[in-house]
Amino acid sequence: MTTHTPTPSTSSGGKTRKQLIAILVLLVLIILLLALFLFLQVSGDRGGDSAAAEGSVSSSSENGDAQVQAQAEKAVVVYKQVLANPAPLQTFVGEVSPGGAMKYALVHLDDGCVPELVLNYGTSAMSAEIDAIGVYGVDENGQEIQFQNSYHDGVTSVGGVRRALQRATGQPGMFSFSAERMGRDQEDLLVTRQGDELVETPANPGSGEFEQFNWIPAD
Repeated sequence: MTTHTPTPSTSSGGKTRKQLIAILVLLVLIILLLALFLFLQVSGDRGGDSAAAEGSVSSSSENGDAQVQAQAEKAVVVYKQVLANPAPLQTFVGEVSPGGAMKYALVHLDDGCVPELVLNYGTSAMSAEIDAIGVYGVDENGQEIQFQNSYHDGVTSVGGVRRALQRATGQPGMFSFSAERMGRDQEDLLVTRQGDELVETPANPGSGEFEQFNWIPAD
């Protein structure tokens, strides 16, 4: 009697391999879907952060513009009050009272957004041919500042005394020129603002670095 040894079925092995392949493909698809989900979530978060940052910059810019506008409006009110009733000006040759020939100009003496008020009082205690000039500004709270410095502009027919106040063209500030005895003993100063004070620095500007003020009658 002959005995036959059973052989493994090839069909059952093929089915097992197919099942394994299907499971692997399913796992890969699940991993890809998870990766896509995470990518979309991160992109959304970045977009939200970018929009928030843009909104913050826009809000900051608007707040800055509003502050500049508010400071300018306060300065207008203060300067109108000064022009309507200016205080006497103290100079090194005596006090000068406001007169009927006053005139003014606006000039930036620092990098701030509000210019300073340069007030020409008319004739000075130095000479009827030389005008006395004072400077006003506003502080951070919009309050009036009358700077202690005083300046002069004009030329005397006797003695050759010369004084000139000129606007700086390439930078904030103004130049004060003075000379005695027909041009000798000349002193040139750059006048700028630092906080609530005017600072005078020796200078030697070229001809194109300054220009005359465009004076406006105070009335």
